[in-house]
Order: sequence, then C-alpha cells, then structure tokens
Amino acid sequence: MKQYRGNRKPFCYALFTEADRQEAEAVLGELEKHRIHSAFSARRSADCIMRAAVVLLFLSPEAVSDKAVQEGVAEATSAGKTVLTVFLKETALTPGLSMQLGQTQGIFKYREESDEAFYRKLLDAPALQSMSVTPRQKKALRRRTLLWALGGAAVLAAAVLIALLWQPIRARLPFSTLRKLGVPMDFDSVETLYIYGETMLDDYAAPRYQLYADGEHDWVRLDDRLIPPGGIETLDDFRLLVNLRELCVCNNTVGSLEPILSLEKLTLLDVSHDGLSTLQGLDALTRLETLNVSCNSLQNLDGIANLTNLKTLNISFTDLTSLDALLNLPSLKTVWIDASLLGAAEALGETPFAIQCVDTPVRQYGELLAALEDPAVTDIRIMNNLTIPSGAEITVRPEVALTGAGLDGNFAVNNYGIIHIYGVWEMGLCERNNYGTVIVENGGLYTGGMCTTTSTGTFRIEKGGRQNLERGAEFSVSGGLFENNGDVYLRDGYQLRIFGATLVNNGTLHLTSSEHATLQINADRDRFVNNGDVYLDGVPVSDDILFSGETSR
Repeated sequence: MKQYRGNRKPFCYALFTEADRQEAEAVLGELEKHRIHSAFSARRSADCIMRAAVVLLFLSPEAVSDKAVQEGVAEATSAGKTVLTVFLKETALTPGLSMQLGQTQGIFKYREESDEAFYRKLLDAPALQSMSVTPRQKKALRRRTLLWALGGAAVLAAAVLIALLWQPIRARLPFSTLRKLGVPMDFDSVETLYIYGETMLDDYAAPRYQLYADGEHDWVRLDDRLIPPGGIETLDDFRLLVNLRELCVCNNTVGSLEPILSLEKLTLLDVSHDGLSTLQGLDALTRLETLNVSCNSLQNLDGIANLTNLKTLNISFTDLTSLDALLNLPSLKTVWIDASLLGAAEALGETPFAIQCVDTPVRQYGELLAALEDPAVTDIRIMNNLTIPSGAEITVRPEVALTGAGLDGNFAVNNYGIIHIYGVWEMGLCERNNYGTVIVENGGLYTGGMCTTTSTGTFRIEKGGRQNLERGAEFSVSGGLFENNGDVYLRDGYQLRIFGATLVNNGTLHLTSSEHATLQINADRDRFVNNGDVYLDGVPVSDDILFSGETSR
C-alpha cells in the first residue's frame, strides 16, 4: 500500500510486528479509503513517530515480545504522543506495556462481530477524529521550503540546458528503451529494427506470428525472421532513429504513433496488436510501402490518405466496417483482411489491388473438414452457425487457430462428434454446445471471451493441454464428464458451473477470486474426484473450499 511521507496532512504512524503485517496493512488500507493517511517501516522510525499525529499500535502475543514494538511504544509515550491500540488477538500485556499505555483507548478487533462493526468503532475513535498537522511536520515543511528556494535558481538554469539536450542523453542511458533493446548508441546507423512485446500470443489470433522457443528465451518467428523480445510502452526515443527504414514494434502497448511521425525515411512499419485506436497523422510517412496495423481497435482509416507509395496493407482483426478509403491509394497492390471484412471487401466491387484473407472462412461442416485437411491452411474462421455431425471425428492441428465470433447474438457451434484440439480453439460472443466429445490434446488450447459453452457429453483436457476461462466466458457442464489432466485457468470474469456431472481433476485448477468470478459445483461429493491440485489466487486449497461457496463472488 502507498504510505504517506509528506508534511502537509496529518497522519498516523503504524506500529506492528512482522507476523501481523498482512492484517495491519489491510486495516491501514481501509483507513486510506477514508482519507486517513498512515506510514510505517520495517524498522522503527523515530522521525516518523515524532511527526505523526497518532501512533496506531497493533497488538498480538507476537507483538508484545517484539523488541522494536516495545521500543516504539516507549518512544511514543515518552514524547507524549496519542496512542490508539488495536488488539488483533487476545493479548496479555507485560507490566511495562500496561504502565506505558495507561488510559489510552483500545479497540478489540477480534471481539467484534464483523469487519464492518470494527471499522465503524475504529473510524469513530476520538484519536483519529481529531488528527491535525503536528509542530514537527510544520518545522520540516518550513525547512524544505527554504531549501527549495535556495536551490531554485540553480535548478532553473540547469533545467534550461538539460531540456535542450535531454532526449538524446536520456536515450543513451542504460535504463532507456533503446538501450534495453540493444540498439547501437550510434543512432544514425540504425536502419532496421524489429521487436515484439510481451503479451501472450495465444491470447489472440495473430496470423504470420508464431511463438518460437530456443530453450532459454521466447522469440517470435515472422516470416523468415526471428524477432527478439522487449516490452515497449512508448515510442518517444524512436524519433532519434532518423535513418530508420524498417520498424516492427508489434505486440506492445505503445498507444500512440506520434513520436515516430517524423521518421520520413520509413518504408515498412508494423504496429500490429499495439493498442492503437487511430492512425491520425500517419500520412506524414509518405515513403511507406508496407504497413501492418492488424489486431488494433481501428474503426476507420483516417490518416492514410497521403500514403501514395503504399503497396501492401494489413488491416486484419480490426474494428473496421468500411474499406472505401483504400480506393484512394494509387500504388496499393495487396490488402490483407480477415474473414469478418469479406462483406466490406465485396462492397468495393472490382479493385485494382488484390484482397487476401488471412483466415479461411468456413460456413458449413464440409468446408471446415476441407480446411482442416489442407496443410496450407493455418487460420480458420467460422462464419455462422455450424454443426459437427454424430460420427464425425476431426482434428485441429497444432499450427491451426480455429476462431469465430458472433455479433448478432445468434451464433453457435454444435458438436455431436469427436473433436481433437492440438492447436487453438478461440471463440467470442457465441455459444459452443458439446453433445459429443471434445479432447484438448497436449499443446492444445480451448479459450474465448464473452462465450458460453454447454457440455452434456465428454470434455477432457489431456496432460499438456489448457483451458482458459476469462473475460465473461461461461462454461456449464450439465451431465456427462468433465476431466482435467492438464491445466484449467479461471481468471477474472469466468463462470464455471458443474450441474449433476462427474468432475475429475488429475491436473491443476487455477482459480482466481474476483467480483465477477464464479465456480459453482452442484454435484454429489462422490462425483467429484480430485487427484490433482487446486489453487485459489495462487494458494493451494482443499476440496472443501470448492463446495463451500468461498470461490464464488
């Protein structure tokens, strides 16, 4: 939690032993919500005690025997400080502490019926109600003001000089973005820079990018190039690379392209999956020939009108609904879209440029089967309701991403056959109904956001397989078998419900408690077999927790 270190507002100094740290910090956090500031330190701080308006003492049997706590109480009482004592547990005071605390107010947290009752009594304590800035704080504030006044002129003069030179200097410091990326300090010599961010690539469909591990580090293979890792949150330093011709900063959180709009020599720019919502100003880069803005929240193409040399453009997996702006780009040869933009592409009619779809659209079972059997197809998008018939057995290969999303509320995939997932099956805003068998094989991933899955058949995750439930995903097992031999990750926003089914866990269930997270097991205890591990917020829990309701919020 954030501690108060200033002198303009009154604060209380918290005194506790290390064993009580977690409970004490929880209380201080609640006080902070009511604008009651606090400070504390691992070692007793005499200066903090003297500046504090109130010393908030947390007592327990462990605290009574803590020498630092004893010395802190002695120092506070000898200085005449107001002491408010919170008894965390039933505690017998030593004669010395009894004498020092005397008639100071004590609040017995462990006796209160609820946390709400405790906090009401604590917040109503006269010691906290009457807090004010202390003389010691006022003195420290006057001293600091004087020091600032004496040094002000020198700082101002230095600031003017540094402002003129700071950006080139900062970009060469060890902590700068460019230095961390290993960019040569001779910035003028840099013409090509490819880098990728740290977001997990299996969280979204990203054609052309493949995760690659060399045994020590994760890399991304982009065509024939291996891109090294490095998280980037701003492109400010990149404006110094004035001779840059090719720049790839895919899969980062740069947010804005403004810092690189002066790099007039750029011919290739890849800012895919960078959290962009606009391309405004991009037409300043008039030499651009290749542009990848895929996997960004773009609703229009404003900002590319002057890119008269642009030949290749990737706008797949964006929020675009119209492609009319492409007709104003005279040099355009190839445009990459995803299946959701096929309607907008058809609306253009005949075009002087080729339109390529990065994922294969599938509208019925026969097309799905053909796509899965074609080794050249790695990205498949289900376009509408799809039924896999009884007796069918299909395999999603390791290199295949099977995706789909329904935007009109009437989108469902119904499985009556057997599905083996070695790749990724990620859906959104839709329903997946399993009446047959789904097997997430080693290396496979079953995931999706704002998606509902209902299973009455068999759903099995093999060792090395994964299931992610998050972002509004709901998974209901109403009958049949749910068996986990791998890893199931239940993150913020998930709902996992087991109704009258058999649940067998031989792997690991990773649960996260949150306001929107729900794990509900309405099954007989003898139909829940746990031979694996269950973690709640990273802490191992017993089977009883799963049936106690404590995992539901």
